[in-house]
Amino acid sequence: MSEIAKRNLKPDAGTTLRKVLKMGLESYMRDFEVVSVSATKEHSLEKAMAKMSVEWEPLVFNISKYKETNQYILSSVDEIQAQLDDHIVKVQTMKANPFIKPFEKEIRDLEDRLLLIQNIIDEWLKVQQNWMYLDPIFASEDINLQMPEEGRLFTTVDRNFKDIMKHVVKDTRVNRKLF
Repeated sequence: MSEIAKRNLKPDAGTTLRKVLKMGLESYMRDFEVVSVSATKEHSLEKAMAKMSVEWEPLVFNISKYKETNQYILSSVDEIQAQLDDHIVKVQTMKANPFIKPFEKEIRDLEDRLLLIQNIIDEWLKVQQNWMYLDPIFASEDINLQMPEEGRLFTTVDRNFKDIMKHVVKDTRVNRKLF
């Protein structure tokens, strides 16, 4: 606004409405309105981003015991996937907003993280499904003797899957790396 009026309009402790009215800024009101509308829209986008961050705080990965073992598996992720879908749509809508310029990098980074998490969960569930199918098969010594290479490969996947699940059991929060 100072740039538009070509003078310092930054308020200080002595600024009053009377002083501002005496400055004769009426001719700049339309330009000031454009600045005000832009600032308001940018602020709305900033608040929406902050709200999304807060909405992730209560979400946790649901885990349950696998059969009658000490191993845990990821259970229902419907709430997380719904949140991901909702926030991906919101972020993509924000990207199309002409007032996003000051937050463009932040929004693109957030979209990348959301899409990555969505992909990770999708792959995680596929690996878990395969692991649950193969675990009882490779628990048999006969199978491991008949298929030693496959047994070694499964052992590697088994170890990695169990390590990941140990970390999840310790900290089930979804947002620990998102925001």
